[in-house]
Amino acid sequence: MLNEKVTSEVKDDLAVIQISNGDQNVIDIEVLMGLAQGVSSAISEEHVKAVLIRSSGSNFSTGYDGSCKRLRDNSWLLTVFDAASAVYNMIRSSGKPFFMAVGGKCLGLGFELALSGDFIGIAENSKIGIPDFQYGLPSLMVPPSIMENVIGNRRTFLKLLTSEIISGTEALDNGIGDVNISDRDDSLKWVQNKLERLNLQIFTIQKQQRFPDPSIFREYRSFIKSYDTSVVRIKELEAYRSLV
Repeated sequence: MLNEKVTSEVKDDLAVIQISNGDQNVIDIEVLMGLAQGVSSAISEEHVKAVLIRSSGSNFSTGYDGSCKRLRDNSWLLTVFDAASAVYNMIRSSGKPFFMAVGGKCLGLGFELALSGDFIGIAENSKIGIPDFQYGLPSLMVPPSIMENVIGNRRTFLKLLTSEIISGTEALDNGIGDVNISDRDDSLKWVQNKLERLNLQIFTIQKQQRFPDPSIFREYRSFIKSYDTSVVRIKELEAYRSLV
């Protein structure tokens, strides 16, 4: 156990990191710290070939913790962004494959975490989106320009940019997800099947040559620092999340 909200275990050569933070699996600083520790450990352990990140319960994550009263504080947003982007950059700079198992609600920062993976399994009945934008909260892990490149499909990206919610089926049809997974057992079988056919040497060089330009994160951090937080409507965002 990394902390009360994030656990990690190694099954053969697979590290399984799991978020367990209530029914909605909201992401807060403790979750980000647990993820950072789990990811760092998995990367450094030589016998670990791949990493699976998933959540307990029926929802992957509804995003950053809406009960936080400091989301209108730019210095706090920077703290969250620094912690979250550190997790993203650890995942993207590692030569190991990262798998994300998504089910239920996958919103805001939860969706950004899913996008950090190399392979994304999504349940068809999932609900995916970034309603945060509509209610004034910027992305806190992945700059939108990188998000656009990862998603690839322009029409799908514009839906997400304008805070539309898309189904798991639509995400799969438009290439955000790689395979339909229905439960935790499904996710383990999926990872094992992929690893049996994956040439890790070729995968590693391909991944390392696509590492995001660090200047994008520096520019986005400056944007967060000067962001007008008066537009953040966190209570309305929380109410909306509960209705998705």
